[in-house]
Amino acid sequence: SYASALIPSQVAYLDKPNSNKIENLNKGIKVTSDNLITLYSSSTNTNSYDAVIVYPSTTYHKEYVIQTYPTDNQSNEFAIVSSADNNKVTIKVREVDFKKGADRTPVETEIIVTLNQGQSYLYQPVRKEISLIGTTICSDFPVSIMQGGQHAKVPLGNSETSHIYNNTFPTKAWGKKHIVTQTAAQKYDYVSLLAAENGTKVYRNNTL
Repeated sequence: SYASALIPSQVAYLDKPNSNKIENLNKGIKVTSDNLITLYSSSTNTNSYDAVIVYPSTTYHKEYVIQTYPTDNQSNEFAIVSSADNNKVTIKVREVDFKKGADRTPVETEIIVTLNQGQSYLYQPVRKEISLIGTTICSDFPVSIMQGGQHAKVPLGNSETSHIYNNTFPTKAWGKKHIVTQTAAQKYDYVSLLAAENGTKVYRNNTL
């Protein structure tokens, strides 16, 4: 069987006024069941829609790397929700300016926040052209992270924009072998690779 629930925006929505601050209200939503379930989260406005599988709490971990969609017309962002009280979270923000003609040298800063269970922390850069790809997050206790962007052109060059978001894989769940297929009716696809360690060698069809 299937069930759904509409979450009022005032209950769970992290808006820009709370950006880069601990959300004092309990914006984390805990879902439990007596038998196994799969859980989806979706978000929509007038012209945009996206949905994501929400990972169970047993998959939460303490180390993450942010991988956002790099383009010059959207706002990257991520939100952290703590699974435990007194959880010290260290965020090494890595910002790259994707504005046309800009210097692509990363700017790195460190932020440390302490969250209680269910508390959330939203990070947004000051300008929409900033990519957060490569930002690392480490915590004392497991956390869940949502990442995405507000106005992404998918595919790149498209005249329309849409928000995108996903539940982030911890680095512990990353792999060494991946299979990529081409999207039907597309001339080409973009494949984004992010390394967890320095000196990582990547092979495409056995070619370095």
